[in-house]
Amino acid sequence: MRRELLLKALHQTKLQGFAFDLELLVHLVKLGARMAEAPVVVNHTLKFGSAVGWNAIAEIFRDTWRTWWVIHRGQGGAEP
Repeated sequence: MRRELLLKALHQTKLQGFAFDLELLVHLVKLGARMAEAPVVVNHTLKFGSAVGWNAIAEIFRDTWRTWWVIHRGQGGAEP
């Protein structure tokens, strides 16, 4: 059952990049999957510079908006 649900959600997922996992989770929940919270431990180390710049932030915002648009407006409509 879980495999079939994942395959359906993957088939519906269109985005790539930063918002891929967001869209996949949204589709899974809409198909009836249950989500559970789990703790995550992050160990930060001081580094100079960052891999996430303004362009990446803009891409994350755009992909998140597209995910919302596709889910709420349907896949047949034009994207924003």
